[in-house]
Amino acid sequence: MPPQNKKRPLSSLTSRISPPPVAAAAAASSSSSVTVITTSTKKAKIKSTTTKSAMVNFFKPASQKTPPPTTWRVVGGTLLVGRYRSPGATEVAVERGREGPRKVAGFDLDGTLIRTLSGSVHARTASDWTFWSPLIPARLAALYQSGYDIAIFSNQAGLKAPRKDTVTLHKFKRKVAAVLAGLDLPIVTVYAATEKDGYRKPEKGMWDVVVKELQGEVDMNASWLVGDAAGRKGDFSDSDRKWAQGVGIGFFTPEEFFLGKEKDEKIADAGASSCDEDEGEDEDEELAEEVDEKVGGNDDEKKEDAAASGGDK
Repeated sequence: MPPQNKKRPLSSLTSRISPPPVAAAAAASSSSSVTVITTSTKKAKIKSTTTKSAMVNFFKPASQKTPPPTTWRVVGGTLLVGRYRSPGATEVAVERGREGPRKVAGFDLDGTLIRTLSGSVHARTASDWTFWSPLIPARLAALYQSGYDIAIFSNQAGLKAPRKDTVTLHKFKRKVAAVLAGLDLPIVTVYAATEKDGYRKPEKGMWDVVVKELQGEVDMNASWLVGDAAGRKGDFSDSDRKWAQGVGIGFFTPEEFFLGKEKDEKIADAGASSCDEDEGEDEDEELAEEVDEKVGGNDDEKKEDAAASGGDK
């Protein structure tokens, strides 16, 4: 008789079947001699540095957005004007002590309020600057509190067309905005003559704009300019002194005004005329702009732009 296929007991079948992987892992985890290693696939969260107020302002309609502290405009096609208004400044703070004739405290920019950090003649990047003296912010704040209107007058012919968005213009605006923010006065204005025309020192064009904007009488005896182009031996020009004389206001060098040095009434013949001011700077700026436009800006400037914009396009 042929052998018959007998069914095996169910218990004998299940005892020989290996447990599924999940069960095996669970069983192994209960044993002290076996270690189960698991790998997490979750990505680490990157904490955003964007503030809530910045996000709110971003999604506001353009008419409702908070304006930046420094705003820019162009007067007469060539005069670049930047005005800083402290974010917390009220109308009362801005106008405090300004009844009657206005008093203007004027300052040159490069070589008077600021100098380069790198030690080079011209700024390499928008952040290549520091105050000419650590006394400057407090001194200007005291002037403002005593009723002076603070204005900065600078010849910047190297910028050329101020309506054209160039690397050089962008760098200048960023540098000036940082300087004004460092002063952090309730309100302060910078005037930059970008062409060799009637706005450029020693011509009186920038002063005429200031007087018109103040909309009132100016106390000429109480107003003055501080500048480093005084015609001294070693000075590149005498345009600051000539500008103050032409306008009819007082004049000080940075050393006299900030450091208290004795006023030098006898100015040595430096062999430089007012028309020479910034000639070298203008040529360097023009060359830098031409090179930067061809290569798209230098590496330092690109890094600064990326850091300032937070990666925005």
